Amino acid sequence: MSQEKMMPVTTKPEGSWIRQFFAAPVFENDEDKTRTASLLHAISLAFLTIAVVGTILILIQDFSLHSVMIGAAFVLIEVTIQYLMRRDNVQLASLAQSSMLWVMITYLIITSGGVRAPTFGSYVLVVLIAGLLSGGYVGIGVAVASAAAGLSIWYAEGQGLLPFAENTLGSAWVTQTAHFVFAALMIHIATRGIQEAFKHARRNERSMAASNRELETQTQELEHLVAQLKATAKMSQAATFIHDLGTLLSQVTHMVHDQFGFYHAGIFLLDEDNDYAVLQAANSEGGQRMLAKGHKLRVGEQGVVGYVTGTGSPRIALDVGADAVYFDNPLLPETRSEMALPLKVGERIIGALDVQSKREAAYDKDDVMVLQIMADQLAVTIENARLLGATQETVRELSSSAAEILAATTQQASGANEQSAAISQTTTTVDQVKVIAEQSIERTQEVVDTSQRTVQISRSGQKAVQETIGNMGQIKARVESIAENILALSEQTQQIGGIIATVSDIAAQSNILALNAAVEAARAGEHGKGFAVVATEVRNLAEQSRQATSQVRTILSDIQNGINATVMATEEGDKVVDQGLQLAAQAGTAIEQLAGVIKESAQASAQMMAGGRQQASGVEQIALAMQNINQATVQSLASTRQAEKAAQDLNDLARSLTEIVEQYKL
Repeated sequence: MSQEKMMPVTTKPEGSWIRQFFAAPVFENDEDKTRTASLLHAISLAFLTIAVVGTILILIQDFSLHSVMIGAAFVLIEVTIQYLMRRDNVQLASLAQSSMLWVMITYLIITSGGVRAPTFGSYVLVVLIAGLLSGGYVGIGVAVASAAAGLSIWYAEGQGLLPFAENTLGSAWVTQTAHFVFAALMIHIATRGIQEAFKHARRNERSMAASNRELETQTQELEHLVAQLKATAKMSQAATFIHDLGTLLSQVTHMVHDQFGFYHAGIFLLDEDNDYAVLQAANSEGGQRMLAKGHKLRVGEQGVVGYVTGTGSPRIALDVGADAVYFDNPLLPETRSEMALPLKVGERIIGALDVQSKREAAYDKDDVMVLQIMADQLAVTIENARLLGATQETVRELSSSAAEILAATTQQASGANEQSAAISQTTTTVDQVKVIAEQSIERTQEVVDTSQRTVQISRSGQKAVQETIGNMGQIKARVESIAENILALSEQTQQIGGIIATVSDIAAQSNILALNAAVEAARAGEHGKGFAVVATEVRNLAEQSRQATSQVRTILSDIQNGINATVMATEEGDKVVDQGLQLAAQAGTAIEQLAGVIKESAQASAQMMAGGRQQASGVEQIALAMQNINQATVQSLASTRQAEKAAQDLNDLARSLTEIVEQYKL
């Protein structure tokens, strides 16, 4: 589990940020980090002071921009290190401090004479500081880097790559003195840290000694408690191997006597009515006599045991002579202190564990705790024994019931199989009926469509008959009108015949007159020739008129014959028209009756189709219901088979449980 990041807690003198800056940060619950921060803070302040003082001296003596920039960068680096350290980045700040010092020393060595310069010995201080701040591995790493840098500088000097710088005695003295000062400072800081560590170790030693003494005392108490708990474990072990409840209770009383040293231990159990606490086991001679007499105490009234079984709370009489509820038993005359603990299963009290001692105040808190644990385990054991009998009876009933359930489930599974087969067959039949119903609906629909077309045709036939009757009436009217016209024509023809007869008579008379004129012209001679010509022409004209009249008479005779035939045909047509009207009327009546029948048939077909659709809908619903019933039956069958398997498993379990219960007597 990762530890919560600790923020530094620094000493903050009120109203003085300068004092806050010069105080090292303190990290609660992390002494190593606090020690490293204190060391780093001291080193950083020292170099920061040197940088500030050196920069000021450079400004006073000989102003050099390059030197000022180096001093300013040095100050900025130290301030940054202080910031990182106070932001809980102590390790990073330590590495930065060591790296900055190493770079600075390397630069000074290169510019001040190489490996022969006094500054070269400053590498030892850098290695020391790195080791103190970051640990031995970092110190070794800085030492290796310093050796490599020195070797590189020595090689560069040998190749003439570095300028030669002569060091004076004064500069050497200053450098060596600075080395001594910093070495003394590092030794002081390290020594102070070691002293603090020793002080802390001595404090830890004193604290550990006190803890050891307390631990020794607790160990002795624990050993005593373990020994008592062993008795409880033995009781649990005895409860596992001893199958008789009476034997187990007697064994428990002897264990209490042997392990705790109490001269009397007894176990009381409540009777069925919870009125009396009856003694069931005891280890002492007096207890055995009490058992023989059937010793019992009234719940809530008699003695410590009566109090405990009545209230369910432990009762300790450290001095039986001064205890108000103590029952003075003449069979246990040596009793000086008594303790009774309730035997409880949950909140239900089933009895009490009673222990008596020859000493006053013989019970401590460990005795009470261990004996209460033993009493609780004993109560569970007694209750388990009681439940075992009930369980055995229940198991026997369960075994019998499981066998009956298995038989019933098997029979039910057989019936479910038959029912499933019957329902499947019924579902198939319903599906066939559904198909037939759908076909019947299709045929009924065809009948309805045909009936509707027939109704339309009958309506068209009625209309045609009506039109035919109307046309036949018109034909009859026209025939009658033709007959009248023919009769009138016949009369006119007869009149023409009379006229023709008159014309024929006139022609005959003209012929006679012409003949007479010819005779007279002949008689007149030359004067009569002109009259003879006229008479001849008149006689020719009369002859022509006679011939024309004869032709007209013939034509009139033909016309008369035709008129007579037409009249007869007209009369026949009139009769036929009358018959056609009668037949059309009869056809109209028949078609009208047929239309009614067809309409009724169409309505019946429509009703039949509606009924067929309802029947199909009902059949479809029945089919759907049968499918649901079939699915439910399949599921029921599966459930029945599962129930049959479960009943079989239950029956097997009941037999196994019966065998186990028969083997386990307590």
